Amino acid sequence: MASARLALLLLTLPWWGTGCASQDDARVQSLLNQRGFGARFVGHASEQYYLGIGDQIQTLDPGHPELNSVYQVRMDGVIDVPLIGEIFVAGLTLPDVAETLTRRFREYITSAQIDVQLGASQSKFYYVHGEVGGVGRSNYRGDETLFDVVYQSRPLITADEDAVLLIRSDPVNPLVYSFDYDDMLKGGWSKGNVDVRENDVIYVPPNVIGYITIVIQYALTPVQRAVAVILQASRLVNISDTFGQNNVGRNRNRFGGGGFGGFVEGGSLQSVGWRGQVASSPTATRSEVNHAPE
Repeated sequence: MASARLALLLLTLPWWGTGCASQDDARVQSLLNQRGFGARFVGHASEQYYLGIGDQIQTLDPGHPELNSVYQVRMDGVIDVPLIGEIFVAGLTLPDVAETLTRRFREYITSAQIDVQLGASQSKFYYVHGEVGGVGRSNYRGDETLFDVVYQSRPLITADEDAVLLIRSDPVNPLVYSFDYDDMLKGGWSKGNVDVRENDVIYVPPNVIGYITIVIQYALTPVQRAVAVILQASRLVNISDTFGQNNVGRNRNRFGGGGFGGFVEGGSLQSVGWRGQVASSPTATRSEVNHAPE
């Protein structure tokens, strides 16, 4: 009986493992965006602009100027409109937002006709990395090619301009384009000069000189850190010496010139002159000690 139970347990273990794995995969897949860069609101802005977090829109109604206003899309994708309340607009196109606002306003003003215009685009970016002077995130303005972006980013002397990559991220099917920037710059060959979209990553790899520079930098990193520590310690010593000299100067000014004019120790006043002679008297005054003969 015990052996039968053990055999049944061994047979069911693979099914349990498969079930746990499928559940974990489902949870991970639920976190991944099925399209685009991983943002919640995706599309192709150069074909039809869709609103994202931070975008500003302007509403216009010639027949009802009181409905004219400017709104900014909040981080939850909502705009707060007087009279009708909160409206979710993130991911919608401008005509979609105009239609929604017109329908909602007509619940109160039957002749309302809203037109929506883009005030400021603050949600569309692309990213440049590698051997260029302008590394980082840039605002996507539309109608930009790969050549435009690389040219504006100012490739360095360590850049491999023959192997520029444009990476269009996706959790399932990412796309990678190869582009010879140098051929187009010097010969006009535009093969691979594709349009840049929002959320694209442009990578300019290093050439041989660049790789050698990177290796040297990694090799010298410990030395640079050690030198930085030594310099910091040297600064602390200099500050300490300066602070001590300032204290000695203040004591001299306080008790008289030519050294420590006097100090109290054990209830007696002592004076140290230039020649190291000490005059001590329990009853001597500071003036007498300072003017003691050498």
